[in-house]
Amino acid sequence: MLQLIDVHSGYGKKNVLQGINLEIKTGELFVLIGLNGSGKSSLLRTALGLLKEKEGEILIDGRNLRSLKLSERAKMISLLESQPQISFAMSVEDLMSVGDPNLLYSSEALRAVGLEDSEKKNVLNLSSGERHRAFIAHALATNSKCIMLDEPLAHLDWSHQTQLIDSLKAWKSKYGTTFVLAIHELERVPQIADRVGLIDGGRVKKLGTAREVFLSPETLETFAFQAHVDQNLLDGSTRLTLGKIKQNG
Repeated sequence: MLQLIDVHSGYGKKNVLQGINLEIKTGELFVLIGLNGSGKSSLLRTALGLLKEKEGEILIDGRNLRSLKLSERAKMISLLESQPQISFAMSVEDLMSVGDPNLLYSSEALRAVGLEDSEKKNVLNLSSGERHRAFIAHALATNSKCIMLDEPLAHLDWSHQTQLIDSLKAWKSKYGTTFVLAIHELERVPQIADRVGLIDGGRVKKLGTAREVFLSPETLETFAFQAHVDQNLLDGSTRLTLGKIKQNG
């Protein structure tokens, strides 16, 4: 679905991505993890074409990103950045029609984020969490083949995080959508991801299942924590427990 082949990109003369090689499969729910400044957001922006690659190649369904018209690109890949802004009054319903979303999916997208009864509300009057969910609904309504979400769980309480995770899985199952998420809520990763990519210093340091990545030396070195992966006794989900590395002596 999405391939980055030896991709370097950055701002001005400074490279943030340092030779990214990554293949994300069709219908996969892929999660990027890494410290602040590791290159997660830059990778998403580069994959969409907002940040131009200085070297390397980006392929979407085998086609070079740069060969696609903007209208074609929008159908194939989209991105909700981490802090979308709106500065004027509009209803949630109007927000859902901004750009070129597929309106057939708007109502379903609002249900997916729990805002099906909020279509007439002014977006500016929503809480930060509600507004964030409205933007996620808009991203879903585009029904791009690949939807990238930067920090989608931010501003959401536990129950709405859980609802969103379940909704993304259901959306993927129903429509075959590929999702790429960059998140900081590490304890949620095993509940979300088909595969995980650890980004550090603008490079992919580890790929695999949540268990494989979190128990790897690369992740322990990057985050400086101990990790334990087991089954949550309450709901049967995969549970990640993090702790400080014990100091000798």
